[in-house]
Amino acid sequence: MSSVGSVFKGTRDEYQNIVLKVASGSLPDNISGVVYFQSQCGNVNSGGLPFPKKLPDGSDNPDYGSPNLNGDGMVYKVDFNTPGSAMFSCKLVKTPSYYADLATSIDGAATKAGEYTEFKFRNFGISRISILLGPTNPANTALIPVKYDNDSDVALLATYDVGRPIKIDPDSLDYITPLGKIEEYNSAFPPLMQTPLPMFETTAHPSYDPVTKELYITNFTKSTETELTKSKLYTLLYHDSDSVLSKLYKLAKEFEEKKKKAKNLKELEEAKEEAIEGIKDFINSVEHPSEKKKKKGFFKKILDGILKILGKVLQKGMETEDHVFLYTFDNKGPLKCNRLVDEKGKDIVIFQCMHQTSLSENYVLLMDSSFKFAFDLLINNPFPEHPVIDRFIRMISTKQVLPYTDLWLVDRNTLRNAKDKQTVLARKVPGGIPAECVHFSTEYDETDGKITLFTAQNNAACLAEWVRPYDTNYFTGKAPDDSIVGDYAVGELSISSIGKYVVDPVSATVVDSKQIKEIGNLPEPDNLPDGLLKDVGPNTWGIGLYTFRDMISPTEPNRKIDTLFFVNFGTNPDLLTKYIYELYKNFPNRDPENLETLLAYTEKGIPGSILTIDAETMTITDHYEVDDKTFPVSLQFVPCKTPTPGRDPSVDGYIFVTVKVFEEVFEVGEYHSQLWLFEAWNVGGGPVCQLASDKLNYCSPLHTLYLPEAPSITSGYQVDVIEDYKNSIHKSTLFFEKKKYKKFFEKYVYPNFKSS
Repeated sequence: MSSVGSVFKGTRDEYQNIVLKVASGSLPDNISGVVYFQSQCGNVNSGGLPFPKKLPDGSDNPDYGSPNLNGDGMVYKVDFNTPGSAMFSCKLVKTPSYYADLATSIDGAATKAGEYTEFKFRNFGISRISILLGPTNPANTALIPVKYDNDSDVALLATYDVGRPIKIDPDSLDYITPLGKIEEYNSAFPPLMQTPLPMFETTAHPSYDPVTKELYITNFTKSTETELTKSKLYTLLYHDSDSVLSKLYKLAKEFEEKKKKAKNLKELEEAKEEAIEGIKDFINSVEHPSEKKKKKGFFKKILDGILKILGKVLQKGMETEDHVFLYTFDNKGPLKCNRLVDEKGKDIVIFQCMHQTSLSENYVLLMDSSFKFAFDLLINNPFPEHPVIDRFIRMISTKQVLPYTDLWLVDRNTLRNAKDKQTVLARKVPGGIPAECVHFSTEYDETDGKITLFTAQNNAACLAEWVRPYDTNYFTGKAPDDSIVGDYAVGELSISSIGKYVVDPVSATVVDSKQIKEIGNLPEPDNLPDGLLKDVGPNTWGIGLYTFRDMISPTEPNRKIDTLFFVNFGTNPDLLTKYIYELYKNFPNRDPENLETLLAYTEKGIPGSILTIDAETMTITDHYEVDDKTFPVSLQFVPCKTPTPGRDPSVDGYIFVTVKVFEEVFEVGEYHSQLWLFEAWNVGGGPVCQLASDKLNYCSPLHTLYLPEAPSITSGYQVDVIEDYKNSIHKSTLFFEKKKYKKFFEKYVYPNFKSS
């Protein structure tokens, strides 16, 4: 059997103007412009993805088992403006936290000098954190184009869900400036846990209006109670103390007895597992407390007691509150900040995250996106020698995504008239979107006064989950192959869908909706062929990223969306773990098909595809199915250089797709990076050109962007990075470290930036 490498294997190598070779087909004559995309690419110690088990010195790698989502941002630029040629460049987004991480890396300057070893970073699930310095901002998720009058041309913003947007140069891809000073944002950490590198919960998709030249950025904070709500930890905090104590005492006593009788290490591990399974069963049997019945339990009393002993001042310093702030940025002065409240004047509460924002001509639209940020997502592989403990910690700290998506409308005229720091009303749409959404787009024009939005709905799945080393596959019961560890744990327990919703902003209600949910042309589950299912036809089993003409353009608003193009991942039985099955088997948004039928199809596997969607009728009008060793990941609409007479502009272009292609040589196989071009008017005809290079080796590509040119710019706005971090160090609450912070930044971080 041949070796199968990781789909998202790639490097961190930076290149400039590398000519791409045509591996198949031919480069269209009528293509031009520049396509950009972000790729997460591991960290300063990993050399790319996947995260290796061992470090170069032979020691265990504490970052092994981390998700592909955790990694520095690499921006790729693919230039089609030289006729008959395509070339790519790529560069890391080198933020201040990047240089701090680099200095304390295995081969870093500080490490070699034998200093600041306590500042080193390590992966904590989806985040990378130094306990004393704080988290990194890898700016690794999306690219947002902005065009301000006081900039010389279009600039790009590299973004991340837990950090400030970073302005970069579209030509050189160099770092220019963060948007907003550190002091202008609200930290996700409590007051007594402030570090020089702050953590801000923001959005990876701030919304820019090319007409009014306003940029809207969200920044939110969550209380500890909101963070834990719906998790097993929350159940324990508010459960009757007597029953908790008696049950834990009984389980502990049983474990001690078995521990004494254990004759070898195997029997001891079995005793541990039985004890943990007993605790799991107990926790699962406890009813989640309602607000009316909630009372302090044993663990909650302990926490409150500790804080009471330490005093009210300390208690206040360890608390965070539920707030949502909406910033308006004009590229000139400080961010204008408005706190959002509901009709009763109460703060908006975010249970998951605000990954995506959008806007119409008169409204900003905000979502509580179905990309959870829970405690279990900060857990990587803490006890590699004891996987049963790892599984238990994840079990009690996890929670499902919400089976719906909360949606709010903010009137832009009200926002403009509001003063800085003034509260502004955010109207919640009752019921929101009745499905789980991570991404959505809104038509700029409000037809008949109504707002139309389109959603990508990944039902019964969370893209923040990943396959852990201690997982077991649902179908085989075996541990995952190393090539799967870190991959998205999205084995299908429900069929994804695409939604269209029309909202009346006056009443803040959904007045019309349509969904596409297609199972495809599949045989009956009791008559399935051997091997992967093929020729499935149009389906929505695993909806991914999408594109359309003028999507997030810096000059043209997407006034009306006529045609959309989606990546559909299909199904992969390797990605369904027992953990995910248990978490979502009884999820509310279950499909009409019974679970056994869905599992039967998932076990066989369904190929990925590219879909064309008619936005008016909400039907799949065209599709292309890839083979079982090909993985399309992200895509971008590229308009034709010269408009084609008589052709609908919404399909008059090419669909640029990042693709991982499997190649096998001498019983050893691995995935290679390619860039495919489809004719937007004929996606079903397959790729007309496949581009490749031995140096094109991206890891985990995400969001894409199109610009006609790649200008080199002069920014009219600049944050003095050195002064910014001097202030942050001064306000750090780890007092005894301030001098050490100052020396570290002066030696390893500040020399990479200029003081304005």
